[in-house]
Amino acid sequence: MKNFIIFFLRITTLYQILHDSIHAKSGQEAGLKLQYIRTDTESVLGWVCRFLLFCLLFVIRRHFR
Repeated sequence: MKNFIIFFLRITTLYQILHDSIHAKSGQEAGLKLQYIRTDTESVLGWVCRFLLFCLLFVIRRHFR
């Protein structure tokens, strides 16, 4: 249960980062339509479709078997 809560909080944080960067208005003429974020442990792709923001999360495994 503890791992699920940590994972849920991480997904929520990544979604908020995507949302803020896509819908930010400072210094941009138009909002972004696509945003890609990569960290050491995950890759996140977010895009806008009409009025919705979709988020796709890839968890990167460091050790391959």
